[in-house]
Amino acid sequence: MKGNKKIVNALNSLLADELSAILLYNCLGSCWRHDGLLRPAAEMDHEVLDETGHAQALAARIMQLEGVPMFAPSNTPPATPSGPRERLQAVVDAETDAVTEYTAAVELACKEGDPCTENLLRRHLDDEVGHLAAVERDVRLLEMLGVQNWLTEATRG
Repeated sequence: MKGNKKIVNALNSLLADELSAILLYNCLGSCWRHDGLLRPAAEMDHEVLDETGHAQALAARIMQLEGVPMFAPSNTPPATPSGPRERLQAVVDAETDAVTEYTAAVELACKEGDPCTENLLRRHLDDEVGHLAAVERDVRLLEMLGVQNWLTEATRG
């Protein structure tokens, strides 16, 4: 089925962002694990799986629309943030951007009359909103408990 070029371009942009998120979350997961912080490391592992699933679904939809999936990240992760606040903020930033981009893509799919793509994107948007809520919870906990107490809690798997 020949797809709308605007939709295919939007899907490729989301695919690039998902690939960037996979790189970032792998990097952060490795850092958390190296520091002995098992809970945030496990959370990053889970995020990598979710984002990989999103990337696979986006690539499949692009091909259904007779487009060519572009398997290149939109950017490479910046230097690994060293502190817990900075690491959590990197995730907040990535998830906030994802929510913004998915919201725009849902609106485009709706405007262009592509309900299949719209439904796929709404599911991904729901996941990203959940990811953002979870990391924002961690930021609030870090602020309430203080860094040392949060780190102690984060060593539990």
